[in-house]
Amino acid sequence: MAAFAWTGWSWILEFALQWATWFDRLLLTFVPDVLHGLIPVLGVLAFVTQMLLTLIGVWAKQRYTWLVAGDEGLRLHRGWFRTHDVTMRYAVVQQVHLRQGPLQRLFGIGDIEIGSASNSRDDEDEGRRKTRLQNITHPTELRDLVRSRAEATHRGSAPPATEATSAAAVELLQAARGLHLVLAQQDAAERDPAVE
Repeated sequence: MAAFAWTGWSWILEFALQWATWFDRLLLTFVPDVLHGLIPVLGVLAFVTQMLLTLIGVWAKQRYTWLVAGDEGLRLHRGWFRTHDVTMRYAVVQQVHLRQGPLQRLFGIGDIEIGSASNSRDDEDEGRRKTRLQNITHPTELRDLVRSRAEATHRGSAPPATEATSAAAVELLQAARGLHLVLAQQDAAERDPAVE
């Protein structure tokens, strides 16, 4: 008697074979003898339909999943009908892992796993949350970008400023200087009423 180890995909294959055998018996029982020649054709049509549906599903998943790496953090959007948005600031990023199999390396894609600090007690791994980005193009560049921005944030240096943030900072500085002048004049007026 040979022992069979149920590892990997073998149990799925066994289940598929058992299901196909049952379905074949069911068809032979209820389908008239005239249509028995169509059973292989129906099987091929079912297989082709399943393949097309699978390809459409993979396409939709890739089409409606996008990632934006901004100055403050990452934003991951998934889904079309049922959406899921994840925003992660670089300040909470603790680990960045890149996983690439041989086929992924061949096609220039990879999976990135980002571990972040979490305040939730529900999360596993002692309060760490992991976000996995699958089949990302240019994964080494993204990994290096996230690492460098996270390290810069942890060191206390800010990400490079954009024109909008620079303009806002200049406007805020001018407003603070104007407020300082008004307060200095009020303080001088309170000390010496003759200054007015």
